[in-house]
Amino acid sequence: MTGSPTTPNLRSMLNVAIPMIVSQSTESIMLFFDRVFLSRLSPIHLAASMSGGLTSFMIAAFMLGMLGFITPLTAQYYGAKQYNQCSKIPIQGISLAGIYYIFMLSMIPFAPYVFSIAGHSAEQLEIESLYLSILLAGSFFLLASSAIASFFVGIGQTKIIMIANLIGTVLNIFANYVLIFGHFGFPALGIVGAATATIISRFVIFLILFFSFINHDIYRNNPYKVWKVDKNILKKLFKFGIPTGTEFFLSIASFNAFILVTHSYGESISAAVTVAFSFDMISFIPLIGVSYAVSSFAGKSIGTGDPDGVKGTALLGFKITLVYTTFTCLLFLFGTNYIVTIFTQEGSSYYDLSIILVKMVALYTIFDGLSLVYSGALKGVGDTRWLMFTSIIYHWVFTIIAIILAKFFYIGIIPIFSLFILMILSLAITYLIRFSKGKWRSIKVIEPVSPTAALDDFHV
Repeated sequence: MTGSPTTPNLRSMLNVAIPMIVSQSTESIMLFFDRVFLSRLSPIHLAASMSGGLTSFMIAAFMLGMLGFITPLTAQYYGAKQYNQCSKIPIQGISLAGIYYIFMLSMIPFAPYVFSIAGHSAEQLEIESLYLSILLAGSFFLLASSAIASFFVGIGQTKIIMIANLIGTVLNIFANYVLIFGHFGFPALGIVGAATATIISRFVIFLILFFSFINHDIYRNNPYKVWKVDKNILKKLFKFGIPTGTEFFLSIASFNAFILVTHSYGESISAAVTVAFSFDMISFIPLIGVSYAVSSFAGKSIGTGDPDGVKGTALLGFKITLVYTTFTCLLFLFGTNYIVTIFTQEGSSYYDLSIILVKMVALYTIFDGLSLVYSGALKGVGDTRWLMFTSIIYHWVFTIIAIILAKFFYIGIIPIFSLFILMILSLAITYLIRFSKGKWRSIKVIEPVSPTAALDDFHV
């Protein structure tokens, strides 16, 4: 099957995947440096950046997941050479982002209640609520950028996403340094500075992507059509995107509930958990770039009428992730004592536990890669409803068990973390089995076209 005509070779896969890996890595780097800088203030600031930032992302997750379906939808139209359809999709996505942004603003007054329910200390509650509120206020740029970036992934032109994110990352790190600690005449704003720096960088990323889109041939040949409401595109985004958004939101929500529970163990344990998941991000988030590439190529294979190409795409994607996750696994296992000192020094209240948890993260990095590749392939072919139900069941069964064990049986953090690892392994294997059975071959996302049909309006 790997010899199918639409199966990408290693070079073409990497041409799409590497810019996305770099782009996703920049998001990790921004969050990582947020936490490194804030850890210099106090362990509470470190924990607050984790809980506040993750809660903000959780609230945005539904729309981010829904907009993520722009990638396979664009890829399928692109593979079918229906370029005028491709041009309409990101603008419909930005419109949905604007509507959802109003909802995100309405969540700001409820920020303190979310953390008080989790039992956080009064000091941490105040800091994380402020951090969350500022992030929500600037969340439109995150959503709108996602819509445009998903379009570029769909057509396989990901370098502009990489450039935008690299510029945003450099700006974010510099703004963090200036605004958190107060340099070059600016006041020291602490966690407010961290949140402000994030919004500034996301705004710049949005501008770069937006102007790149309106200067692209796909847009310039169809500008009069792009800004109109397209019921057909919106229908597809709702039909296939809502399951994706629901799955993403509830998965993030379950993980956020898990983080909030661990933070109720106290300052030292919550700081150690934050350290562990900061390194987890280094392994996990770049792999999302490979997942996007797999989804894009899988969508193109379906669009050209070659479902056999999807299998070869997924296998190649997994080989790429295997190389990277093997490296991070070895780093987390054998370099733990060195990398943990980025956050804390030996002898601190959470140093020893951080060492243990980071080594535990190493145990599931390869399965994270397996999960992301095959879920990306399933999204690319439109199997979003099954993904939604499966992911929700696995994540929330784990979360409910973890909450019960922590709140009612007072189980320690190590057994709870072990349960989390078991969930990751089980989910990855389930995705692989689903993909191997091939039920996705019968799913239809776009309208079929004749292989000899002329290009809609132009050539690209």
